[in-house]
Amino acid sequence: MRRPFRLANILVLGLVLSSLGIQAVTASADPVSKETRKLYLAKCAKCHKLYPPENYSVTEWQDWMLKMKRKSKLKDEAYERLLEYTHRLREVGLEKKKTAH
Repeated sequence: MRRPFRLANILVLGLVLSSLGIQAVTASADPVSKETRKLYLAKCAKCHKLYPPENYSVTEWQDWMLKMKRKSKLKDEAYERLLEYTHRLREVGLEKKKTAH
């Protein structure tokens, strides 16, 4: 009788500990994402609406990003951060499209 109770406790403890680990990873990655998102909004949304990267091929998106880099006078470091950020946005958007169908 006590064995199922003990197993349930172990499972609950495992879930709690794993959620703490996820929160720690998310929290440590958060400042970079927030900082890059601010840059994204400041540099991209300043002049035009934000276009979903998943609506473009990787090549088309990179071409647009290069054009915008020149227009907005982005430094290489900021450009690389934005390129990586929009690449992640594209992956998330494509994943959402897959699960929606």
